[in-house]
Amino acid sequence: MQGTNAADVRPTGAIGDYSMSVSVVDEKRLAALRASIDAADFQELRARVPALLEARIAGLRRAAAHGDFTALEHEAHALISAAGNLGAKPLSALAAELEISASRRDRAAIAKIVCAIDDNAPLTLAALRAMV
Repeated sequence: MQGTNAADVRPTGAIGDYSMSVSVVDEKRLAALRASIDAADFQELRARVPALLEARIAGLRRAAAHGDFTALEHEAHALISAAGNLGAKPLSALAAELEISASRRDRAAIAKIVCAIDDNAPLTLAALRAMV
């Protein structure tokens, strides 16, 4: 994405109105996080976060594929926190929708939200990898 700040890229086709109007990563949240920890800890976090989020997303995909609603709720809840703490608001909001849909055992909604997460995740991960 040459010439574009990855955090300003907006996902398309996601569930919920927020996905069309909110950057994939909140720069103010990242700046606050950066200011609250020392530089070495921030760099370590920066290095670890994409793999952590990828593992959570893979876990929720597996749970959805197996119809394991309990595991899906757990993975979605963990993704809400992990993404939210980093300012990845759209991804966190999608995970919140997924947690609710899993608790309701709504397979159709789950399938749509997992697809929306799959659409959003590459943009979010790119933005987080680009954080300076």
